[in-house]
Amino acid sequence: MVFLVLYYREKKLQPLILAQNRELEKRASELAQTEQDLVRLNSTKDKLFSIIVHDLKNPFNALLGFTEILHEDSGNLSREQVFTYFDIINKSSANLYLLLENLLEWSKNQTGNIIYSPGEFEILDLVKNEINNAYATAERKKIILETDIHPGIKVMADKNLMATVLRNLLNNAIKFTPKNGKVSVRMVEEEKCFRVSVWDTGTGISENEQKKLFNLASSYTTTGTENEKGSGLGLIICKEFIEKNGGALSLASEPGKGSTFSFTIPKIKTAYCLVM
Repeated sequence: MVFLVLYYREKKLQPLILAQNRELEKRASELAQTEQDLVRLNSTKDKLFSIIVHDLKNPFNALLGFTEILHEDSGNLSREQVFTYFDIINKSSANLYLLLENLLEWSKNQTGNIIYSPGEFEILDLVKNEINNAYATAERKKIILETDIHPGIKVMADKNLMATVLRNLLNNAIKFTPKNGKVSVRMVEEEKCFRVSVWDTGTGISENEQKKLFNLASSYTTTGTENEKGSGLGLIICKEFIEKNGGALSLASEPGKGSTFSFTIPKIKTAYCLVM
């Protein structure tokens, strides 16, 4: 009789025990995820401090150093020297502005303060606007900027986020393309998506280096063909913003043969184009 009572009591308690076990497993999984998030956030914080200390400091040093020379010795400098210093100041200012802009956009995205507002717009208008913005930088290196996109094609995405993506990809292409090169923005239509590509005749990227490009923790950066500096943050922002719009970013590149960064944009609001 005692065994029968114990049997029925155990049978009655079994669902409760199973439920408690499931709850414990859920809590353990949540704790593991929290630990991973903390490790990622700590890595992000370290990288952010590195960018602020190193990549912001260098452009400011250039600005301060050359403006000081112009201020104190302008009467003793030749016209060519003055032009050279102004050119360095201009480049440092442009790099600094882009870095600050990327830091702001990235920090807003990390803290959830980016407002995602998709809508329909003509992609060629956006591409032309960003090419115009990059024209002065390309002109200094005699790089041809061109586009091969038919007018009237509309896409569904957040226009501001896509502008940031194109701005970074164009600047990146110009940075790693030598003088008299070419950078082209192209687009092809696929079943559910449009694929936009920024193609260049630049230095190219090895397979080993490609693996480091989109990882903030790797701290991978390199200089451009005229020693242009970078933080590596721009491409990470591109990847995050493209994925926020339901697309995906890919890269095809070989050393010495240029690079093509491509991203997909859904044709309609509910579509996802994550397979490259």
